[in-house]
Amino acid sequence: MNSIQKQFFEPRLPEALYDLSSDHHETINLAGDPKYAEVLEDMRGRLRQRMRTMPDLGLFPESYLIEHAVQNPFLFSQQNTNRVPHL
Repeated sequence: MNSIQKQFFEPRLPEALYDLSSDHHETINLAGDPKYAEVLEDMRGRLRQRMRTMPDLGLFPESYLIEHAVQNPFLFSQQNTNRVPHL
């Protein structure tokens, strides 16, 4: 395998940023390139904002969910939606 093929089987960085207009197969990660730092920061902000609007129970530790939410996850979600932005 060449270096591009190998990367699909290697550990990945926690963040990725691709220029889909020139890299259709997403093989060149631009997240570490200083030229794209502003774009990456903008994308991080968008993700943070989006996550704050979602009642995602996955943000709670699993042990806490087992203790408090397993009986009625929907009710737990409704009662704890306001806590998600702080997590």
